Amino acid sequence: MGTQTVRAGTRILAQQVPIQELIKSLARELKTIVTDATGLTAKYDFTLTYASLEPASPPAKMPEGLEPLPDIFAALQSQLGLKLERQGEPAEVLVVDHMEKTPTGN
Repeated sequence: MGTQTVRAGTRILAQQVPIQELIKSLARELKTIVTDATGLTAKYDFTLTYASLEPASPPAKMPEGLEPLPDIFAALQSQLGLKLERQGEPAEVLVVDHMEKTPTGN
């Protein structure tokens, strides 16, 4: 699976890639946990093109004939038929609510 930077966006080109690889790529890009609820187990060929996640100033004038790139959520839906949605999921958390300093000998 390869990633390219294109006109203020990103393009992922994939050949014979399991859905789990796409999930890992999305998790890295979004800097969050992404879980797979698709149930898909085959390997797929696809191209996914979406607008950069980093805020950028819009061009003074969009070149004629070029439409702005969709965000990653819209691109997944329109280009791959996958829906990426934000959900609160339970997560295991360790909380330290008290600590005492114990002296150690030299």
